[in-house]
Amino acid sequence: MNPPTTVTPKPPPVDLVIDIETMGNTPGAAILSIGAVFIKEGKLREEFYQHIDLESCLENGLKMDAGTVQWWMKQSDDARAAITLERGANIIAVLADFFSWVSESAQGAEVQVWGNAATFDVVLMEEAYRRIGYDIPWKFWGHCCYRTLKNLFPGVPKPPEQRIKHHALHDAKWQALHLIAILEHINCLQNVFDSATSSTQTHEQETPAIQSPGFAASNPPEDPAAGVPGTP
Repeated sequence: MNPPTTVTPKPPPVDLVIDIETMGNTPGAAILSIGAVFIKEGKLREEFYQHIDLESCLENGLKMDAGTVQWWMKQSDDARAAITLERGANIIAVLADFFSWVSESAQGAEVQVWGNAATFDVVLMEEAYRRIGYDIPWKFWGHCCYRTLKNLFPGVPKPPEQRIKHHALHDAKWQALHLIAILEHINCLQNVFDSATSSTQTHEQETPAIQSPGFAASNPPEDPAAGVPGTP
């Protein structure tokens, strides 16, 4: 007789919030920096931040557009300093490091990756991995959109603006804190709904069925003589 097979339960999915700063807003744009943070049990956990050398992006087929360059010129000194004060790392090395960091931090759990638009952060990151020829560190069905969720729940308060806007890690952590608040709000709504549904079902089970007063009269009484042999 074979021993029983032990099935190891699969860990629950983990949430990963990413933010990137780029030189374009379409797939194939050069990436200047990557910021990311994991959410586990409602708390911010592992962080990743890396500035990327623009020249290495261009050498590997990524592009920059004039409109985005002009947009960067209008941003704050702190935001521009984060991408210009020092030479970044080669994009090939950064994407490899990011892949390893995601794998180690997820610890075998499925990754739900959140970006601040359905067609920006996650999509541009995936295209960069394709251009380099590396595997993407999450599955396509793990895509989630923070912008959609925040628009569905505009009443959930946002975190204090204690950040440098357009600094990839600062933005990723700020979005993650707001995402946690939204998910907690959704859980509260679900608990209220479940409680109300349970109370309604319990009330229906405890309430005796009431027969309509007119129900018996709706069926005419049978003739007691009907069907008796010899009865005219």
